[in-house]
Amino acid sequence: MLPIDGLLALLGAMLALALVEWGVGRGLRVVERRSRLWTNLGLTAVTLALNLAGAGLLGLVAQALRARGVGLLHRVPGSALWLAILTVVVLDLSTYIGHRTMHRVSWLWWAHRVHHSDEHVDVTTSFRQHPIELALRFVAIALPAWALGLSPEALAAYRLLSAANALFEHVDLPVPRPLERLVSWLVVTPGMHKVHHSRERAEADSNYGNVLSVYDR
Repeated sequence: MLPIDGLLALLGAMLALALVEWGVGRGLRVVERRSRLWTNLGLTAVTLALNLAGAGLLGLVAQALRARGVGLLHRVPGSALWLAILTVVVLDLSTYIGHRTMHRVSWLWWAHRVHHSDEHVDVTTSFRQHPIELALRFVAIALPAWALGLSPEALAAYRLLSAANALFEHVDLPVPRPLERLVSWLVVTPGMHKVHHSRERAEADSNYGNVLSVYDR
């Protein structure tokens, strides 16, 4: 995700959505929410701090590789729009594969289960992640990004998009069904992701999409 400015924007969006959730009063009672709030906020702080450090490393390596002409995109001409679409499609596919892997490999599921163990899914669940999960997600982004020769700016933009959609897909607010049906054709929505957080393992082992929903079809 983007350094500092993007981080502040995400925190502001999370706070705003949390206040709306609280105002609407959906889900668990306020007292029950408090029992898990500090865990979620603590893990969110760790997640964002590690992501900020990871963003710096990703950007430095990406810049060094591009300076040496390393990367498949240096050999493929294309417009800025084409490169933006390719960035989202490739990085989101890699993240999707990483997510499926966490559900298939027992010791990775042990780490990813921290995210799934939240008693109630709302916007504070978004960054409730184990450091091992963060490491896998870092690798899932870094390897294709460096192989393609993506710019630090393209990497930061995708990571911010991914983080913003994490807030959207976990939010505990009603989304009009026609709108959700339309948006879910391309993007992961709260309704889709709620199924992924089901206590039924068969349902939890579905809807792995990160930003794009197309890989789950």
